[in-house]
Amino acid sequence: MATTDRLTHAPNQRGTIGIELRSGYYNGYQYGWGRLVGSGWDPRGWIWLDISRDGGRTWSFADGTYLSDGTGYAHTSGWLTQSDPNYVFRASYDSNFRAVNPYVQSGIW
Repeated sequence: MATTDRLTHAPNQRGTIGIELRSGYYNGYQYGWGRLVGSGWDPRGWIWLDISRDGGRTWSFADGTYLSDGTGYAHTSGWLTQSDPNYVFRASYDSNFRAVNPYVQSGIW
């Protein structure tokens, strides 16, 4: 899916590994996704996206990408955003899928 008007939100970094939330428009709708940047991340690791509908008090898993699944992608799938300020995203990276304390986690957007 090719998006337009892409923006970066809530980046965070640990060492040479960075994680961020991205947004862009596709067919007039805004989507958000998590993206891993930098170097040194484990190609057997995971990046995943969580969504909260209550401003970040509780989180629901939305999507995860195994980094060495053969696609070469280091990002999650895109999810529709909402104008509700309580509907927020965060992205995480760790070698263990959905680790409680991930190696690096984005801010909230």
